[in-house]
Amino acid sequence: MYKVALGAVLLLFIHMWVKEVLREEENNEKRKEGLLSIISTDGELQKQIDIIRKCRPNIRRK
Repeated sequence: MYKVALGAVLLLFIHMWVKEVLREEENNEKRKEGLLSIISTDGELQKQIDIIRKCRPNIRRK
């Protein structure tokens, strides 16, 4: 009898662990998408700054 209960508890812990791993993977994917969005926005902003610098050469880089 105790073997059945132990097996059930073990399956419950495995289920909870898999659920947590999947949740963490989803969070990592969202973080990755956010970072890629920031990088993309930064690249576009840098292009606009470069265009402005061509028009106004007195703007310096830091």
